[in-house]
Amino acid sequence: MKNLSIVDKGESNTKYALAIESYKNPDALLFKGTTKHQLKATVCGSCGHTTFSVANHQELWQNHQKK
Repeated sequence: MKNLSIVDKGESNTKYALAIESYKNPDALLFKGTTKHQLKATVCGSCGHTTFSVANHQELWQNHQKK
């Protein structure tokens, strides 16, 4: 099963999609410019093995290299 959403429940049972957060300007004191990259799951229907992938992985990598 591919491209499954991964959710967390917050206050009042509100659902939130799990995401990785990165900064466009990590060295800035203020206004770092956060970017969220949503996580997706792929699950094997036979054994349950699960792998995760992230949307916009190129942007996440570029932001990480700025550190």
